[in-house]
Amino acid sequence: MTMGGHKIDAMVVGGIGAAALMKLNADGIKVYKVIKETVKENLDLLKDERLPELTLKYTGLKKLLDKSIILIFNDNENH
Repeated sequence: MTMGGHKIDAMVVGGIGAAALMKLNADGIKVYKVIKETVKENLDLLKDERLPELTLKYTGLKKLLDKSIILIFNDNENH
């Protein structure tokens, strides 16, 4: 999946439904759950591999409310 010509590797979300999670995972996109208030705090945790990765097993198939999404791009592929 791409956005603006950039390949999306991961998303950080406040919540996501099971169908959307399955589609993103099938496309090879990892999905992580926010645990802090700010984008910077969550990106720092992501860099330190301290954000929980969401999987169907993790969500228990329950729908979570969408609150925020942070897209993570791999710019190395475009340079």
